[in-house]
Amino acid sequence: MKVDTRSVPAAGLVLQGQVDSADIDIVDSTLDWKSPIACRLRLQVTGNILLVRGSLSCRIDYICSRCLKTFPSLLEIGDFRAEVEFTPPFAIIDLTANIRQDIILGLKYKPVCSENCRGLCLQCGQDLNLGSCGCSKSPSAASPFSRLANLKLD
Repeated sequence: MKVDTRSVPAAGLVLQGQVDSADIDIVDSTLDWKSPIACRLRLQVTGNILLVRGSLSCRIDYICSRCLKTFPSLLEIGDFRAEVEFTPPFAIIDLTANIRQDIILGLKYKPVCSENCRGLCLQCGQDLNLGSCGCSKSPSAASPFSRLANLKLD
């Protein structure tokens, strides 16, 4: 999203627009962009600094880190801020890098479809949200940690 500082009046300017998710160049196999990034920004020029305040939002499909199912989510950044210095009398300023940084910080680090997601069985891979599997809950004899089951702590 590019801004021409000549178009910003002294009282400021409210700008609404969209940034295509491809323009911010975030490639991650655990998410799928479902909408462009909607921007609602308030711009103000003070001397040789462009002040930007506003909000960003977009729809994303994540892959659950527990059960590996895809689920929709709304990413909202309600407090987007940027200060960009420029050389007077005017400049065309690209805010894409600033938007990208805030989007990265807003992404879920370990997305889960719900707080109650039970994930997958570590032994057979059964989705435990659909029901229990037939695997034994006790540590396997082949496990290097099986001896810890006999450890007595007083």
